[in-house]
Amino acid sequence: MGAFRYPQSKTLFERQKQKLITVPAAVYEEFLVWRKEVHPFKSKTFEPTAAEKREVARAKKNFAQGNYTKWSDLKHELGLDFTSPKLCLRF
Repeated sequence: MGAFRYPQSKTLFERQKQKLITVPAAVYEEFLVWRKEVHPFKSKTFEPTAAEKREVARAKKNFAQGNYTKWSDLKHELGLDFTSPKLCLRF
């Protein structure tokens, strides 16, 4: 077993706040075996499906062609624009 290293993404301040415990190597090895059996590693990356990839490609194409609605126009149409007369009449 090699020496313990903190992940490089942690700052020194974050590392100092963590608790450090020591256990015998045999216990740690047993824990690793248990962890693989009970909690297998799950990837945290997102893999889009083929349909999602097609939707993104279609959205990019529409955006490049100028086929989109501005956020301010959508808010106005939905009555969520605070300067909209529709919203003022509700109060």
